[in-house]
Amino acid sequence: MLKKNNVCKFRYPLPPMCETKFFKPLQIDGNDPFSQQYLHAQAKNIFQSLKNLKENEDISFLKFINSLNLHENTYILSLINKLTKLCIFSKTNS
Repeated sequence: MLKKNNVCKFRYPLPPMCETKFFKPLQIDGNDPFSQQYLHAQAKNIFQSLKNLKENEDISFLKFINSLNLHENTYILSLINKLTKLCIFSKTNS
């Protein structure tokens, strides 16, 4: 059982996805710190929204990104911004 402020090593809850996708770490031009700051802030918002979901609450991919007012591309870029290795995001059934 996780205590408050602990992060599960498996990164649960996982963000919803419309299909299973493999992602490599994002390579952003170091000359554009605004992009990295923006994507970092959006990722923080995504994971905070996931924490705020009720336990066992199902939410569809489109409903989730619409609640965040994000476009699908921005959502995905925000998630992969901090990756350090290949990662799989699985499709959610909702």
